[in-house]
Amino acid sequence: MEIDNLKEIKKKIGAALKKVYEEKPSLIEKYDICERSLMHRFAFYLQQEFKDYWVDCEFNKQVYEGKVSSKIINNRKRFVDIIVTKRGTGFGDFLCFELKKNGAKRKDIEEDRKKLKELTSCLPRSFQYEYGFLIFFNKHFENIKFEIYEKGELIENA
Repeated sequence: MEIDNLKEIKKKIGAALKKVYEEKPSLIEKYDICERSLMHRFAFYLQQEFKDYWVDCEFNKQVYEGKVSSKIINNRKRFVDIIVTKRGTGFGDFLCFELKKNGAKRKDIEEDRKKLKELTSCLPRSFQYEYGFLIFFNKHFENIKFEIYEKGELIENA
């Protein structure tokens, strides 16, 4: 099933996030679980929501004109926290995510913003993800903040 409605995408992402918080709230609320562990659990639940897509963590490859290479962002080899994609279809990638925990360094947040702008850019040889999400995990589900990027621009901040 193709998903082309941002509202539906956000609903699926919200459901996956809610499952992360419902699974073991004490890991987030009391024990300050690390960002990579949150990333893994979130990706696990994203896969359940986006059944017709591949969900990968720490992805660092791209295909351009039939050649596979490392993802280069701002002249550096980079990893994307999570991607949602259809492999081998010849179309651009679908969703990309960068995750931050509450209290992340401003420099790291700005770096992720730049990365998401490039990942969603429509420039030649760019990655052309349809949407990029910067998600700020907090101790409680109700306090999650996020930014959405499309075509290299911030389109929503909530």
